[in-house]
Amino acid sequence: MLGLIGLGVNGFAALRLWGTGLGTLAIVSAVASFWSWGVMMNYRENPMAAPNWSANLNMVSFIVGIVLLFISFL
Repeated sequence: MLGLIGLGVNGFAALRLWGTGLGTLAIVSAVASFWSWGVMMNYRENPMAAPNWSANLNMVSFIVGIVLLFISFL
């Protein structure tokens, strides 16, 4: 569920930064968030077997999305 929140934050940041220099970074972060969320959903039955890189990518893209969303309101 938290992956969807990160996807929403990244998507909203991408919409707010559309057409700016940071818009590309926001879109890349949103795609990375969606991709890592999809990988984690493959391990829904056994979450302990999920790869660490996917969880790390999701966490990093969520942090990048929060920072970009904050920048978009400045």
